[in-house]
Amino acid sequence: MIGKTISHYRILAELGEGGMGVVYEGRDERLGRRVAIKLLPELTSKNKRARLRFENEARAASALDHPNICTIYEIGEGEDGQLFIAMSLYSGKTLEDRLEEGPVPTEETVWIVSEIAKGLSTAHNAGIVHRDIKPGNIMLTDDGRVIILDFGLAKVDEVNITQEGDSVGTVTYMSPEQARGSDLDARTDIWSLGVVLYEMLAGVQPFKGKYSQAILYTILNEEPAALKDLMDELPPHLRELVAGCMKKESDERVASMDDFLARLKPDEPKLKATPPPLSRVAAISVAGALALVVLLFAALPNLRSPILNALGLGSLPAEKHIVVLASTEESASEDEAALEAGLVETLISTLQRVESGRDSFWVVPTDRVKRYNVTTTDEARSMLGVNLSIEVDLSLQEDGIRLALSLIDTESGEQLDERTLTHPRTEMNLLRSGMITAVSELLDVEIDPGINRFLNRSRSTRPGAADFYTQGLGYLNRYAEGDNLDASIILFKRAIIADSSYALAHAGLCASYWRTWIREQNPSFEKMAEQSCEKALEYQSDLTSVYVTLGRLHTGTGRYGTALGEYQLALSRDSTDVEALIGMAETYEALNRLEDAEATYKRAIAAKSDYWFGYSNLGVFYFNLARYEEAVEQFLIVTDLNPSNARGYSNIGAIYFYLDRRQEAIEMFTLALEIKEDLAAWSNLATLHYYEGEYAKAAVAFERALALSDDASFKTWGYLGTAYKWSGQPEKAKEADRNAVDLALKVLDINPRDPDVLGSLATYYASLGVADSSHIFLEQLIDLSPTDPQQLSGIGEAYELLGDRAKAIEWTEEALKRGYALAEIVDHPGFADLLADPDFIPIIEKYQSQPSSEEPTDTPN
Repeated sequence: MIGKTISHYRILAELGEGGMGVVYEGRDERLGRRVAIKLLPELTSKNKRARLRFENEARAASALDHPNICTIYEIGEGEDGQLFIAMSLYSGKTLEDRLEEGPVPTEETVWIVSEIAKGLSTAHNAGIVHRDIKPGNIMLTDDGRVIILDFGLAKVDEVNITQEGDSVGTVTYMSPEQARGSDLDARTDIWSLGVVLYEMLAGVQPFKGKYSQAILYTILNEEPAALKDLMDELPPHLRELVAGCMKKESDERVASMDDFLARLKPDEPKLKATPPPLSRVAAISVAGALALVVLLFAALPNLRSPILNALGLGSLPAEKHIVVLASTEESASEDEAALEAGLVETLISTLQRVESGRDSFWVVPTDRVKRYNVTTTDEARSMLGVNLSIEVDLSLQEDGIRLALSLIDTESGEQLDERTLTHPRTEMNLLRSGMITAVSELLDVEIDPGINRFLNRSRSTRPGAADFYTQGLGYLNRYAEGDNLDASIILFKRAIIADSSYALAHAGLCASYWRTWIREQNPSFEKMAEQSCEKALEYQSDLTSVYVTLGRLHTGTGRYGTALGEYQLALSRDSTDVEALIGMAETYEALNRLEDAEATYKRAIAAKSDYWFGYSNLGVFYFNLARYEEAVEQFLIVTDLNPSNARGYSNIGAIYFYLDRRQEAIEMFTLALEIKEDLAAWSNLATLHYYEGEYAKAAVAFERALALSDDASFKTWGYLGTAYKWSGQPEKAKEADRNAVDLALKVLDINPRDPDVLGSLATYYASLGVADSSHIFLEQLIDLSPTDPQQLSGIGEAYELLGDRAKAIEWTEEALKRGYALAEIVDHPGFADLLADPDFIPIIEKYQSQPSSEEPTDTPN
């Protein structure tokens, strides 16, 4: 059609399809104006009933003369008999487009709806019903007008073109009588406008379903969520107006559009119905001059920074790498600390949704902040590689809650901006939504409409529910301290008592039970965690974090196939969810599906290419497969992205250690310890001393490592035991081995199929002289058909300690075949007798050119 001429209108471009045909942009060649041309499809043009309906529509609409109704210029017929209408063409966007940009302020909503109602009042008084009022048929023009488009489904009094039983219109906005195919009058438009008003106020549609018939069922049989449950502050008359418009029986609805306008109260002082400001030249003022300066320097990048700094308007980095930290004072009560931590967790989870699809925007999850023990902005910069820190400071006052939010540049330590909120304690939802809005302003990021809809769906307005939930989230956030896990469970249960359908409270209870299960290894907590997760998803199926928790739960108990299914469900809702991708990759790795694991680790990197943590995970994966050079490449990227990351240098040192590049390993370990003393760096340095034969130094370094952590792994105790043994401290060696056994058995209770734990226990028991127990764990490990060179070497070492030389040779050779370095066997004092065995000497000669692969005590992490 493009380029053709119909009557005296030349077709220029296709604009889209309406309810009754295709709409084009055209040019009126006689009058030289741009118009919209609506064509009836050819088959419909030849259908007598459809043709009559089209002509009736055009005549009805063209008779209307109102500033809020689209102007009809001409009804005509082309040379081929195709019918058309020529209408005004407006510049602007539809209300549907506006809703996709985010929530519409109440004042703007009232103005827009009042303009629609004025146009419809004129149409109804002329006996014309629109029958397809929806956001897509409302145009918001660039010159500040609201125009009703497409009376394509109009019905003029006493002329019912639709056959009995037909239903026309857009399903979501249909009235019950329209859904049933009954006779319609002006009250169907009142219903539809009520639905539009509901959506503008709440940010969500009142009637939803996966398919049309499901939506129709809800329209006919169910009531939408009350606006008072979705919005904290809304004038009562607006709630009552919406409810009055959406009465299922038309006789009970608002009687007319004039009545609608009276109830809307557009002239009420707080809701003055005025159009938004237009794009016109403004009067010069101080504020206008300042805005002009900013705009001018935005166009001149080389001058922008000094001018903005002089004005006190510091600029944000293009790449936003964020940590959220609580700044609780020591004097704060447990109540304050928990609320503050709960708000921190709320903010992190919201920002994780904002980061979806944004490559240069990421926020560090709470678990990672805890794992690296980060509490200050400086630590966050050096250890987590962030350039922005949001500090949350909450205090309880007599008149409510005061919440201060500070945005910090981690490099300079300067505060870039701040916001302060004060709300009554009873208005937790309002505080949380205000916090999210404030942070979006601080970071200069737009909250996607979909996120706002998610947040609205996730809230509970039942008294106390949101307060209990937020406080429970705070105790869960600090799960490692005291009885906080127990407190979180109690608070989540109280939130659920207040609101049994509060999905987030069920999700919080799931996470608390999961943490409790990890701590106590009680199977009943595993079952309760799973049940709580399922309950959360029953009420809200788009909680991706719940699927990730279920994935971790199933992976932790060896149900790998079920875990993969949960991660798939999470990724079906957000394909860039890094936590889900990493969890899935780890599960593939546990299943020995190594190609799938590698591909999934790379997907996590692609999702956030400037986030160092993805490269670190892939580096650990390569390390575990003895692909050491590839592992080094990944950790070098980690240190490039985060130059102050002590653990990155420590990991590179560990791999250099494996490659027998010991001087470089020492340099890396030393550099890591200069940045920050931590368990991993001391453990690795200890192992280096160990393989240099300096067992006493190794023992001291292991002791330093253990002193830095109350939560050391069983492996660290096991290595300390070995260092004590070879430095002539047998009693200390036995004590360390017993500690290693106790810790390893607790880990084994969680996952009885963990090959690393099985192998370690076999070695510890062999070292303690408990042969029967050692054999039990060796048999369990061998039944799993291990392929990891570290595990195969460990089997060989255990058999050597047990005095079974033949099996020691068999499994040690298998480890060498899989890439384990001979240098590690040569340097290990426990293999001294094995190395002299005539049956093993040919194996030594075969693999003696292979580089070292000694295992640091804390492998890359």
